[in-house]
Amino acid sequence: MKRIKTISLLSALLLLPLGCNRPTQEQAKVQAAARFGQHKAKLKFVLAREQFDSGQLQKARTSIQEAIALDAEQPSYFLLLAQLYLENGELSKAHETLQAAEELGHPTAELRYEQGVLAERYGRFEDAVMRYHEAAELQPDQLDYVMAEGETLITLQREDDAVALIESRLSDFDGDRRLLTLYGETLQLQERYSEAADVYRQALYQQPNDTTLQEAFALNLYWAGRYTDALSALRAVTETRKEEASRAAVLALAHCYLINGDMLVAETYLKELTQRDSDCVDGWLLLAQCQLENDELDDAEQTIHRALRIAPRRTDLRITLGYIQLQQERWSIAQATLENVLKENPRDALVLLLIGQTWQAQGQADRARAYYQFALEIEPDQALARRLLSQLPNAASPPPRRNHRPAGQSLLPVTPAESGG
Repeated sequence: MKRIKTISLLSALLLLPLGCNRPTQEQAKVQAAARFGQHKAKLKFVLAREQFDSGQLQKARTSIQEAIALDAEQPSYFLLLAQLYLENGELSKAHETLQAAEELGHPTAELRYEQGVLAERYGRFEDAVMRYHEAAELQPDQLDYVMAEGETLITLQREDDAVALIESRLSDFDGDRRLLTLYGETLQLQERYSEAADVYRQALYQQPNDTTLQEAFALNLYWAGRYTDALSALRAVTETRKEEASRAAVLALAHCYLINGDMLVAETYLKELTQRDSDCVDGWLLLAQCQLENDELDDAEQTIHRALRIAPRRTDLRITLGYIQLQQERWSIAQATLENVLKENPRDALVLLLIGQTWQAQGQADRARAYYQFALEIEPDQALARRLLSQLPNAASPPPRRNHRPAGQSLLPVTPAESGG
């Protein structure tokens, strides 16, 4: 009998805590309301995300603020609100909201990415690189994070680091076109044009109709000096896009034709370009070079004067004018033009050679020799300076009659691709 009473007492004691923990009717109502609020907040969050993705930013902002009012314990809600603040340029609010998101839970890849975006907007690019890198480590299969890190490295002019990053991740994304494009852009910035062209070619296998990729591929072939391949690729770009082809593509195509000896075709492209885009200084310069090659000296002079009206201080234009005047046997005028250039560029070997030719043309061998020797001091490997020196007589001789350009040797200044004007 005593044992039965003990067991009954023990059962009562075991049941006692359960009874104490059972919520009251009021508590049950509060918990049910909280669960309903959380469920409603989740629906608001889903709606806000859909509105954000469709560009309805103001509606998304209202929806996510309502979600946070219902449930202020979800980091993802604050993260979406921070994205909306970033979209609207409200950086201080975005900063506070991202801090709140981090305090509510463990850092996620998306949180680190948005912190990177915020740092970039503030101009703290080193911090942005670190945040993007952390995001990519937390979620290695998300290409956007790798792209963001690579692009920011380029902004910091850390192209070597960007190349190393891209090369280490290319295989992880099966040579994704976006990553290949970034790779090509980075190689192009490093002036590794031939490699960049090969990378753009790989990207084109995945997106053959992408006109931006087509043009980047063609231009890098041109800059790499692969003129035969470039001519074919540039023709495809300009024929496909016609008047939409960029100035750079048309200039490169015309220059390829010029190099190939097709002066009339090059001249046709350049006349069309300069009629359509009369401020294209490089178009006028290259057109003048075509006319020079055709021995159309008066036309070349008029053309270069058109360019000089647009860019009167450009050195390459003034050198070309001096060269034209030299070919026209206007020795003193050419000399004055080139001497003015030399005052601003006293160590320009090409200008020295041209001035030397004006003296040589007037029978002033000693003066010509002084200019040629100075050019050789500046550029010891200057083969043209050595050749011109070797042609000078020991004593003064009558001036030659015409065309002082050595056979097969152009004294024209830099090409449009090099001048960048």
